[in-house]
Amino acid sequence: MKTTRQVLVLLGHPAPQSLCRSLAESYAEGARQSGATVTILDLAALDFDRLADPRTVKTLEPDIQRAQDLIREAAHVAVVYPVWWGSAPAALKSFVDRAMTSGFAFNYGENGLPVKLLKGRTARILLTMDSPSFWHRFVYRGSAITWLRWATLWFSGFKVLRTREFCRVRTATPDRISAWLENAKALGSRDAG
Repeated sequence: MKTTRQVLVLLGHPAPQSLCRSLAESYAEGARQSGATVTILDLAALDFDRLADPRTVKTLEPDIQRAQDLIREAAHVAVVYPVWWGSAPAALKSFVDRAMTSGFAFNYGENGLPVKLLKGRTARILLTMDSPSFWHRFVYRGSAITWLRWATLWFSGFKVLRTREFCRVRTATPDRISAWLENAKALGSRDAG
């Protein structure tokens, strides 16, 4: 008996209405059409202390516990967010600080090297930016992707699929945005397979 693939979509844009939300919903729709069970987690709506030092927190807030459960159950995680100031919004960064903790996402072995605790999962990053892609790559050195792709997801054991950048958002036409939404839907379908 084939089990249903669990897909988790992390929405890192804090606004209730955004292109990122539309991309996340399109991605989720594509994954559902391929038979996956999909959960969209709106990171800005979660209730937790965003400034707490994860090393000193004795009891995780219910929203962080639930998020960790969803990550643990997921075969695939998609992260959707905008590039702001060459990085990601605080909604996403504070979530990573609090949820992707030692003992959950990774540990350190006796030799001091990291042990990846979330192996066997895939991830995809979808991000939006007003600037052209080359600006992000060559001027910012890919900073909005590197911290999440390598220092978080890969470090925790995820196999990270190719990042999809939606660039020049400010000047995008309705037809272009429609094509982006179709592309996100197709990626969701492919990743759920």
